[in-house]
Amino acid sequence: MDLTYAPLLTWLLIVHLLADFPLQPLSWVEDKIRRRARSRFLLLHALLHGILAACAVASFGLLHGGLTAAAALATLLVIAISHYIIDLLKVTLLARLSRAGGFLLDQCLHLTVIVLLWLCLVPEPRNLIATLGAAATGGQFGLMLLAYLVIYMPMGVLIGQLLAHWTPQMPPSAKADSDSLLRAGKQIGYLEER
Repeated sequence: MDLTYAPLLTWLLIVHLLADFPLQPLSWVEDKIRRRARSRFLLLHALLHGILAACAVASFGLLHGGLTAAAALATLLVIAISHYIIDLLKVTLLARLSRAGGFLLDQCLHLTVIVLLWLCLVPEPRNLIATLGAAATGGQFGLMLLAYLVIYMPMGVLIGQLLAHWTPQMPPSAKADSDSLLRAGKQIGYLEER
């Protein structure tokens, strides 16, 4: 396997994190939970994932060769369809799972699809260990960005969901003020991490 394929996995993970967190407004999440399969934002969110992943594959193919337009199109279809199904499954099962459990299941399924897709895109997937070793020593910038995004976004969401049990319930009139305060606090926390 050409070790230049290792950073492709990193970039597929980066675009996943970007599409799932900063590029997905809270209103989309709420609409998906409320309307489930009828949510236009569920479809839009899945398409955004597919398009960004396809752009990552196409860009990688242009820079390094070895990947065709068909690979980018297949990526768009696989990621968009799987993301739609996984997110629909998550919002459907949300009543049976804890928020943290649903979040972890959702992210594990998405990451599994991304890794399997990557293995289908690379010429010789049996050399996975060598490729992952190259990714750890090669594309430091991409790995640093991936690590930062994992700490920056999903961990904050997970901690919030784990602590939700101890969050006091407020009357509806106070909820709007609290939501605004929580969003401001989240942004301050993001800035402090920098």
